[in-house]
Amino acid sequence: IVIGMMIYMGIKGTSSFLNISVTTDLLLIGGGLATFIPLSLYINGTITIPAKSVGFLQFITPIMAFFLGIFTYKESFETHDAITFSLILTGVILYLLSLRRRGVSKKVSMRKE
Repeated sequence: IVIGMMIYMGIKGTSSFLNISVTTDLLLIGGGLATFIPLSLYINGTITIPAKSVGFLQFITPIMAFFLGIFTYKESFETHDAITFSLILTGVILYLLSLRRRGVSKKVSMRKE
């Protein structure tokens, strides 16, 4: 899809790649690498850990962005924001409690054997 779009934009004359300057071309290539490398590392990392752990780890970025917006950039925090955030945190806490209970039940079943 990307190559097709590059060809189409090149024919129309609206492409920035190979038309403005070498610096622009290098920045576009660097931007592609800056996107590709973390995504490929993320994919390789998700292969090695359980999917439930990946799902839990994906909560970290939005929660950090939420706190950054409120405390650093002084964004408004209204009632509906508090309700939404508390529901999300309730889900995370319930998930962590279920993991803890499963871990305890696994230890108990291993001791019985």
